[in-house]
Amino acid sequence: MIDHFRYIWQQLIVSALIILTGLLLIVYTPFDLPPVHFVVIVVVMTLITIFSFLIIARSIIKSNKDGLIYMFAGIGLKFFLYLLFILIYWIVTKNISKPFFIVFFLLYLIFTFLMFRSLNKLLRMK
Repeated sequence: MIDHFRYIWQQLIVSALIILTGLLLIVYTPFDLPPVHFVVIVVVMTLITIFSFLIIARSIIKSNKDGLIYMFAGIGLKFFLYLLFILIYWIVTKNISKPFFIVFFLLYLIFTFLMFRSLNKLLRMK
C-alpha cells in the first residue's frame, strides 16, 4: 500500500513539473494550444493514469487468474477513458488541432512509461 501512495505522489510531482514546463513552453513559443487546455489535458491524463495504476496494481496482489482479469480491465479502462476524453474534448472545443494531438501523445507516452516502470518495481518486489 505504501508503494501505491509513493506512485501517486511521484505522479503528482511529475504532473506539476510537466504543467510548469509546458506552460513556459506554450507562453514563449508560437504554440496554438491555449494554456488552460494544456492544464486540463495534463490533469485529466494524470487522473486516468492513477486510476488505471490502482486497478492494475491490484492485479499483482491477486492470484494468476483473477490478476489477469484485473490487468486487462485496467488496460482496457485506461484506453476507453482516453478515448472518452478525446471525444468530450472534441465536443466541447469543436476543434481538435495538431498541437492537441502532439501534446496528447507525448503525455500518453510519458505517463505510460512512468506507470509501467512503477508496475515493474512492484512485480520485482513480489
